[in-house]
Amino acid sequence: MPGASEGRMTSTNDKKVFPNLRVASMQPESGSISWESALSAKLIITRASDAAPVIQMENQASGNFFVQCILSSRTTWRAGAALFFVSPLPGSADGKLVAVKCPTKALADQLQAALEAALAGPHEAAAAGAPPPAHTDANGDPTRMAAAGVSCYPGRPNGDTATGRSSGPDSGSGWRPPPSPGPHLPPPSPGHGAAGTALGSRVANGSGRTSGAEDGSGAGPRAHDGPAVAAGPGRSLCMPPRSPLHSVGAVTGSPLHSQQQQQQQDHHRPTNGGDPAASGADGAAQAVDGAECGTNGVSAATAALLLNHFDRKICRASSDMYFHYYGMLQHQQNMLQDYTRTGTYYSAILGNPDDFRGRVVMDVGAGSGILSLFAAQAGASKVYAVEASGMARFARLLADANPSVGSRITVVNSKVEEVSLPERVDVLVSEPMGTLLVNERMLESYIFARDHFLKPGGKMFPQLGRIHAACFSDEVLHSEVAAKSAFWLQSSFYGVDVTSLHPAATEGYFGQVVVDAFDPSLLVTSCATRALDFGTLPEAELLDIDMPLELLTGSAAPVMIHGLACWFDVFFAGAQQPVWLTTAPGMPTTHWFQLRCVLQQPLLVTAPHTRITGRLHLVAHARQSYDIYLTLTMQSLQPGQPPQTSSGKFDLKEPYYRQLTSYGAAAAAATLAGTAAQAMGADGGVAAVATENVGWGWM
Repeated sequence: MPGASEGRMTSTNDKKVFPNLRVASMQPESGSISWESALSAKLIITRASDAAPVIQMENQASGNFFVQCILSSRTTWRAGAALFFVSPLPGSADGKLVAVKCPTKALADQLQAALEAALAGPHEAAAAGAPPPAHTDANGDPTRMAAAGVSCYPGRPNGDTATGRSSGPDSGSGWRPPPSPGPHLPPPSPGHGAAGTALGSRVANGSGRTSGAEDGSGAGPRAHDGPAVAAGPGRSLCMPPRSPLHSVGAVTGSPLHSQQQQQQQDHHRPTNGGDPAASGADGAAQAVDGAECGTNGVSAATAALLLNHFDRKICRASSDMYFHYYGMLQHQQNMLQDYTRTGTYYSAILGNPDDFRGRVVMDVGAGSGILSLFAAQAGASKVYAVEASGMARFARLLADANPSVGSRITVVNSKVEEVSLPERVDVLVSEPMGTLLVNERMLESYIFARDHFLKPGGKMFPQLGRIHAACFSDEVLHSEVAAKSAFWLQSSFYGVDVTSLHPAATEGYFGQVVVDAFDPSLLVTSCATRALDFGTLPEAELLDIDMPLELLTGSAAPVMIHGLACWFDVFFAGAQQPVWLTTAPGMPTTHWFQLRCVLQQPLLVTAPHTRITGRLHLVAHARQSYDIYLTLTMQSLQPGQPPQTSSGKFDLKEPYYRQLTSYGAAAAAATLAGTAAQAMGADGGVAAVATENVGWGWM
């Protein structure tokens, strides 16, 4: 036990001090916390009048402030006596996860209460030190703090605020209350009653047969064939008719008003000529134009009324192909055999039984149902496995083949935007990540499930995602992309001069993002990070993601900048074992690999430690992906000349899967060889299998 004065909170009217805390940063590559090298720190919460509350962390050995943060409605996570903040440390990129360990659980309760009270307002702040509010689990222990996140920047040694931007989205200083329950769908029509085939843990006749496409095509049930879903004695799950042909009464959420419909039709989307406005309005316009694609002649205004939330924004042709792909066992196998992915989810779920034991869980986009089975293994009392593709049939078969845990799994063959449950859930699990984290736009469905089905204070696995970006130098890759359009340099192709198409072909090849595994030595700048907190992030912010870039080159010069490399990681804020899943270069290769945007016009760095600024801007489109706009700017080559600037537009939907080429495969193997022994122990063959059998389609 600590001494009488250790960890004791002191306070004044506008300041609360928590001394003798240990502060360490989590390593995203391994998910570990280096408590051995943690700083002894004093955490100070201050608030002046109606200004936003401020957190300062002071190194108790030196007296210097090393972190200074403005509290906002972001999220802080709690695990026992430790709290986790998204906050940079000196010399780090935005979005570093900082772990703060209190000497006792009681002091952690006081710190949590003080943070929430500071956000609530000056009057409520006076009551800090009272027991924490109702964000607790079934045992009364605090879980996710819905109101105590931070938007942070490093403090200068003297405690003065450093200039710079905040780390990630900031939606104000006030607390955001839990979302209100979403509208439930009406019961099915008489034709969809008990006579229909029930899709649940067991049907009345015990057959367990699903209502998905029996041929496994992935198409799932079509219009007007959605039966009621068995959900235990006395309850049923409504399986609404499939959009877009069902009636307005079956739409999840309110229909758009006529004025909103007209705004959608009149909204101009950006042309190919440049980056859309930073306001995000153009991104929203693209995101809702699904009604204009694949609705068999239905007008945009009518389709907006008929379609559910998902179908209003996604092109039908794209979603049909998407669900067909994920309805095939061979593609599910590709993902299951990504042992970094599957093993990390296993560790995150089974390593945190307190988050699952006796809880109700929803698996969003369940696929084969592997995460649902993990949740049941961890002790969940009921799991709703929601899967829109024909894979739902196989998920049911897999659950039935494992009755000790599968009997607690209810498979729901539906989009999450269409389903209705008889209860809210305690935990959401999902694997919603695509290339660059956001490709496929499944994160929006994950957020939809949070708003409509998750209990206030419920947990999300994963809780946090981060996009990382750094400049790279790779002359081989740049030459390879440029050479792809050499075909169009022929002045006599069967007697036809095709050279006039060479510029457009070159632009097209450079407009493809490159997906492969590369050696981290190709990175030549510091890293920028954008954090996305899935617990508080509004869905609309995923339609237009803006990431300012402030990067610094190393000591090597001269060096060519050929573009921007990106990767992502996600964080599972388990109550017992926080876990990272990373796709960083140099780490064991996943089926997501890494992504690079290759600029047609490279930049030349002539001096060490050169500052590069720019912008990575992602705008969602109806084909379940994003247009990417990249601009990099740095100092001029000669005094008096304008700065060097290079920009490009890329379609995340149309990648160049370089790992399929002999060069890409060799590069991936070389990268893997350098990390497999360390990351996988003696079982290097497992990593090799994961790379060899990885899928190449939707990611």
